[in-house]
Amino acid sequence: MAAYNQRLKEFVEFNKINPANLYKGIGASRMEYSSWIHLNKPISLNRIIALLELYPFLNSRWLLTGQGEMQEDYVPNMTINHDLEQQKSIEVNNVLVEQLTIRLKSLEEYNETLKDRIKDLDYIRTVKEKLLSDQITALTAENASLKSLSVR
Repeated sequence: MAAYNQRLKEFVEFNKINPANLYKGIGASRMEYSSWIHLNKPISLNRIIALLELYPFLNSRWLLTGQGEMQEDYVPNMTINHDLEQQKSIEVNNVLVEQLTIRLKSLEEYNETLKDRIKDLDYIRTVKEKLLSDQITALTAENASLKSLSVR
């Protein structure tokens, strides 16, 4: 692995940087980033400049030559780019809100279906109660009629 590729990997691991945030933040693709880290492909000057702009505490001399400290002293041990993390968090939240909105609409529709079903069941119960009441009335009348016949 080229020395600067290895140092980039060390920087990412040391600072616990999400690789996706890094490559997206500098306008690279996942495949491009992977080729630097795993296939030892050269990193273009434009990407290195973007990397140094994204992580101003990264010591460019250390990255390119291995000389000096990994991070500049004026921003000690900064670990993540908060803007990208916040943007990622907002995007994730937007997706979750969209999914929950769809789920809520589905549940509201299902709730309406259940309300209609309850109305149907209440109607059926009312009809059955009326039929049973009519049958009880008819049986009571028949029973009274049979009693009057047996008394004679």
